[in-house]
Amino acid sequence: MTINRFSASSIIAGCMRWGSWGAGLDTGGYVNLIQRCLDLGISTFDHADIYGGRHQTEYEFGKGLQLNPSL
Repeated sequence: MTINRFSASSIIAGCMRWGSWGAGLDTGGYVNLIQRCLDLGISTFDHADIYGGRHQTEYEFGKGLQLNPSL
């Protein structure tokens, strides 16, 4: 039996205010902030389908990852 395990960074980046509910970041802003978090050792991100309304934060986060697959 295989047990899937994951690791989380000790700090979790909350993404609720990255989009339209706060900073209003565009996709490039998401990429920059994701990279900054990773540089600081933060590799766990909290985003929910309601953040920004209608999955907007998840969408922009995913778009950022798609534009920069190395993340």
